[in-house]
Amino acid sequence: MDENLTSQQRAAVVDRGRGMLVSAAAGSGKTKVLVERLFSYVEREGANLDDFLIITYTRAAAAELRGKIAAALLSRLQEDPSNAHLQHQMLRVYRADIKTVDSFCTTLLRENCHLLGEDEQHRSLRPDFRVLDEHDAASLRERVLARTLDDFYEGLSTDDGGMLLADTLGAGRDDRSLASLVLELHGKVQAQAYPEQWLNSQEKAWSNVPGRIDDIEYGKLLLSLLGVKARHWAALLSQGADEMQCDDALSEKYAPQFMDASEQLEVFAEAAERGWDDARGITVVYPKLSQVRKAEDPKFKNRMLHLWRMSREFARSLPAWLEPSCEEAADDLRAMAPAMVALLRLTSEFSRAYSAEKRRRNTADFADQEHLAIKLLLGDNGVPTQLAAAVGDRYREIMVDEYQDTNEVQNRIFEAISHGGGNLFTVGDVKQSIYRFRLADPAIFLDHYSRFPGPEAAKPGESIKLILSKNFRSRREVLDAANFVFSNILSREMGELDYGKDEALYLGADYPENVRCAVEFHLLNKQRGNSENPVSSSQAEAAFVAEYIRRLLDEGFPVT
Repeated sequence: MDENLTSQQRAAVVDRGRGMLVSAAAGSGKTKVLVERLFSYVEREGANLDDFLIITYTRAAAAELRGKIAAALLSRLQEDPSNAHLQHQMLRVYRADIKTVDSFCTTLLRENCHLLGEDEQHRSLRPDFRVLDEHDAASLRERVLARTLDDFYEGLSTDDGGMLLADTLGAGRDDRSLASLVLELHGKVQAQAYPEQWLNSQEKAWSNVPGRIDDIEYGKLLLSLLGVKARHWAALLSQGADEMQCDDALSEKYAPQFMDASEQLEVFAEAAERGWDDARGITVVYPKLSQVRKAEDPKFKNRMLHLWRMSREFARSLPAWLEPSCEEAADDLRAMAPAMVALLRLTSEFSRAYSAEKRRRNTADFADQEHLAIKLLLGDNGVPTQLAAAVGDRYREIMVDEYQDTNEVQNRIFEAISHGGGNLFTVGDVKQSIYRFRLADPAIFLDHYSRFPGPEAAKPGESIKLILSKNFRSRREVLDAANFVFSNILSREMGELDYGKDEALYLGADYPENVRCAVEFHLLNKQRGNSENPVSSSQAEAAFVAEYIRRLLDEGFPVT
């Protein structure tokens, strides 16, 4: 084992017998920890490299990780060339299951698709099925949707929600909006472990809309957002009033009005917590500011005026959001409910037709593979199947890298084959979640992060979390700047995570002192081309960085 591991890293390497979430900040050595943990099993417990399932989220990442494991193995063999067990691993490192979720599901299905049974047309998926690439899948979806929409329009009657849906979205002869909405809804539903059940639950909810908007999730969400924004502006106005104490003219003329508006916004936020009609009954009135001609700092004065105008714009938007009464807003939703039910049913029909066409062609897309894997691994009651137990028994541990980019479907698969998470080792950093557009759900990571205790507080066999907070990649100045930014913008409401001492980045490396390492902020203006040859954001950034590095090199800036 590497003697240079920190106490945090060492704990993540050697802890055994339970599930583990490692929250690894940027530059904290998470890949090193994963590799060291793997070899601690190999060297100390006689395990083989192919006793583990290691999941990454791209083929490139899987190839890179396999290369790092192979390099670590070679390094150990150079130190102990007569070690027969390590020699044996040279044959196993390229057989080890280091793969993407898609690749794992493909293998699982090819080995076990006979367990899926037949569909309604008595077709079964055969082991030689073809995985559709995104272009082929999109083309097939469009063809199936065209047929589904034809059937939808032929079956319309004047007394159902389908006619309302068609009138709302299918203006004239153009039904592109409706087609686009069905495809978008179908795509997002694929992040649900059981898409058909989710669509049915939403249909049931829209078939029974409550009589008050604040009893409906949409109303609750809107009130919550308005309340959060009101408190945001109230806090900024109060802070502005405090800052004005250093300027007598502004303190006298502006500060009282700032505090008055702040208090009104706070009253609104409290009313929003009580309910729709309470919030609707609050009017936030902004008085006219007096003229201040002799401010000590004109730039500061302008900043305060800008804050005043922006917060006033928000306050003036509130009546429009809350114009209907609680019952009227619910009535509006009930009026549209039949169209929503029709949309859900249309999406469900399309999903079934698309699945049937794929089965007829003996093909599957990426989402299919995950959902079919769940069907193989979990029974209708959600209990892991015998196959899940058999697959799980193949592996000593399931290791998942970049866990913050997992979705609910993938998480169900991991838990099914890890004996309920008992031998599931996950590592990631929720602040680096970038795959929302691929339906990743960072809330899964955050749920484990909030629920799992540290190793000292955990009961025997209980899943734990470990935090790697030391950064070995950056200087103190960079870390201080990052902590300053994150601590001011991240919260449960904004970013789903409170940024405290556990989440902060701490210096791990010993860099030589360099007085020229102050953090700089640069605001780029894209106006570097002309109207005929506009410059993109990425081009402007690349040009700036290249010029800046060139200048540093010309000046002899020391690079350590």
